[in-house]
Amino acid sequence: MKKIFIIAAMLLCSQVALLAGNLAFSKMLGDNMVLQQNAPVTIWGTATPRADVAVTGSWNGTTVKVKADKDGHWEAVLNTPAGSFDAQTVKVESGSESIEAKNV
Repeated sequence: MKKIFIIAAMLLCSQVALLAGNLAFSKMLGDNMVLQQNAPVTIWGTATPRADVAVTGSWNGTTVKVKADKDGHWEAVLNTPAGSFDAQTVKVESGSESIEAKNV
C-alpha cells in the first residue's frame, strides 16, 4: 500500500510540473538588461518543446516568430534602435504563456 501511495504521489508531482509555466528567458537575460544599439541582438530562452514562440521589442512592435526545438530551446534575433533613455520591454509569448523583460 505504501508503494502505491508513493507512485501516485510521484505521478501527481510530475503532472503538476507539466502544468507549470515552461516559458522563460535565459538566466543571462531579463529586467534591466542592456542591448547593443543599432544591431541585431539574440534573445533566447526555453519553452515547451516544439512550441511556437513570438518575441516582440516595444521599440518598433515587430514580432519575430520562432519554434522551440525538441529540448525546448528557442532563440530569436531582434533589430534594436539607436540608444535612448526611454525604458523599453521585450515580450515573449507562447501559447497562453507570456513573459516580459522590463526597463530594457
